[in-house]
Amino acid sequence: MSLPSIESLTPARITPAKVALVKVQAIMRTAFVAAVAWNNHRKLGELAGLDDKMLADIGLTRADVGMAASEPLWRDPTVRLTVLAVERRASEKAHTRWRMARRREAVQARLGLPRETCAD
Repeated sequence: MSLPSIESLTPARITPAKVALVKVQAIMRTAFVAAVAWNNHRKLGELAGLDDKMLADIGLTRADVGMAASEPLWRDPTVRLTVLAVERRASEKAHTRWRMARRREAVQARLGLPRETCAD
């Protein structure tokens, strides 16, 4: 078995055409992302037109829509709306778990049962 030559280990020659292609692809990707963000900013007007009950049905508040609208035009506001909605759901779940634990403790205290200890 022979060792590979030094010439075979060097990277392939990068031609100017390949460099130009990579630059054009980067420009097109950036333009596409900006166009999607601008379109989503435009659609925020439709969300702002909904009443509070309809916004609550989709997990948003009027303040969420306002915060998303304050994002720069090149940033997609739907990312901000998604983060706000997910954080709210997580907070509500954590609060529900906390409330249920307090209720369980109250029932145990009322019945005179020993408190459960955590194995952590």
